[in-house]
Amino acid sequence: MVKKGAGFAPAPQKPVAAPANTDAERAIAEVKGAITVAMANPRDQAAAVERILAACRRPNLAEKAIYSYPKGGTTVTGPSIRLAEALAQNWGNFQSGWRELSSDGAKSSVQTYGWDVETNSRFERVFDVPHTRYSREKGNVRLTDPRDIYEMIANQSARRLRACILAAIPVDVVELAVEECMKTQEAELAKSGVSKPERIKKMLEAFSKHGVDRQMIEAYLKHKAEDMSNAEILAMGRIFTAIDVEGRKPEEYFPMNKGKVTSDVRSAVAEKAQGARGPISTLFGRGGKPQEKGKLDTETGEREPGMDPPEEGGLPFDE
Repeated sequence: MVKKGAGFAPAPQKPVAAPANTDAERAIAEVKGAITVAMANPRDQAAAVERILAACRRPNLAEKAIYSYPKGGTTVTGPSIRLAEALAQNWGNFQSGWRELSSDGAKSSVQTYGWDVETNSRFERVFDVPHTRYSREKGNVRLTDPRDIYEMIANQSARRLRACILAAIPVDVVELAVEECMKTQEAELAKSGVSKPERIKKMLEAFSKHGVDRQMIEAYLKHKAEDMSNAEILAMGRIFTAIDVEGRKPEEYFPMNKGKVTSDVRSAVAEKAQGARGPISTLFGRGGKPQEKGKLDTETGEREPGMDPPEEGGLPFDE
């Protein structure tokens, strides 16, 4: 009797497959899924533009949608990160955000992106964020608290994210949005029930949170604050947005008292950086009292929803 299996070679073993890279596969699946959905639901550009203009007619968005900054002896205005976010949300089939690629303990490598999924137009920026914060008294101070590091990365990412979004959305659409926001600002100023003296008072209080006092503002205006025109009030609102939302330095606008700004403003801005940046309506309630500061959102680099402005309309300095 022949023993079972005698004289026969053992069956060849199938090679064991290497473990799948689940993260890479998941990312690929998400991209393919997004493209499939976008192709199946193409953008109606006319409807998208109307959604954007409708958003720009909301006073709460319009009041913080435009910032201004000095450049080459002139003042340049542009869409803020808040308006860029509204454009991305309403354009449709669009993804944007930022993520930390790596960290070596001293700095983080960060990527921001704006991706029109339908046309596959993608704009990215990769940059390093040192884990340091400048202090006039101590120079560059190394950050060790994870929250401080995160907030520094989020703040540094916001402007790059805005640039990526604006690069991916047609220029004429962006210009229409800016123009509509300006119209909304002017309309709200005209119909606002807040008197001009009260609005100017709120403006001075808001700027003081960044170490900018009446003397500096009047030096910038070259006349008394009480004599401000409606156009100047709107212009000062855009400067406040640049400082409070975009993170620009008060010294860029108010260099006349630079000696005083150096100590007062830097300390005020450093303190402000510990919390969230936002429009005046997030800093002052209807009674003009400071609201509690909140931390930044982990995905967008912006404030958490709990710190959003109240639903009621209004212009900067009207709260």
